[in-house]
Amino acid sequence: MKLLTDTEHYCAELSADVEAFRQSLIDPASPAVEELAQEGRRLCAQGEVRGGVMRLRRAMVLLRAASGQN
Repeated sequence: MKLLTDTEHYCAELSADVEAFRQSLIDPASPAVEELAQEGRRLCAQGEVRGGVMRLRRAMVLLRAASGQN
């Protein structure tokens, strides 16, 4: 995962990465991952970038763990 400052642009990029990774999985993402990603996107849209990025990063970590990637 890239380490960048918490900006609106990074928030959007991370959201797109989470969505692309989620769609690449054979099994559907867990409800917890879906909730984290949705909450992250909502926070980013509201200008609460730091909280949004934190949730999106956590969603990506969980997605990678579920797929066997670290």
